[in-house]
Amino acid sequence: MQSGNTTGIVFWNAGKVAGIESDSTAIVYLTPTDLYVTDPTSSTGTFTITTPNGKYSVTRNGGRTFHAKLNPSRRRAARR
Repeated sequence: MQSGNTTGIVFWNAGKVAGIESDSTAIVYLTPTDLYVTDPTSSTGTFTITTPNGKYSVTRNGGRTFHAKLNPSRRRAARR
């Protein structure tokens, strides 16, 4: 689901949607400046979320939410 610059995705299985990839079941909430991820299964271990801003290793921590501050991509002016 997308609303303005905010994207929310529920991954029932590993997959890729709207430029965001998960190698496991996950709930992802992405804004231009923040990434929030949780494991709805409350398992142990880690999984990986890949966004246009990079890869994030997420620890499965009993259902608590992982948060990462993102650096919005800066556009460079073309040199003439």
